[in-house]
Amino acid sequence: MSLFRPARRIVGPDGGEWEVYVSPRRSKAVRIEAVTFYPHRESLLWTTTADHTERVLRQISTGLEAGDIVRPLGAVFVGRNG
Repeated sequence: MSLFRPARRIVGPDGGEWEVYVSPRRSKAVRIEAVTFYPHRESLLWTTTADHTERVLRQISTGLEAGDIVRPLGAVFVGRNG
């Protein structure tokens, strides 16, 4: 996973496209941020640990495809901006 390329690209039920980025931190913490620019810029942020990253990423992606903001087990939803 690259810091500068999205780990996933998702299309929501409204046709809006989300890019999901995974950023490992110095500690075991991992930051997962979903960003859209349609119809306006919005970002959603979760934190998790390295051992939960893939599962949490799958659940976030599935939720965005359904139009939901999920709160996966093993992750903390930090908030919404935009």
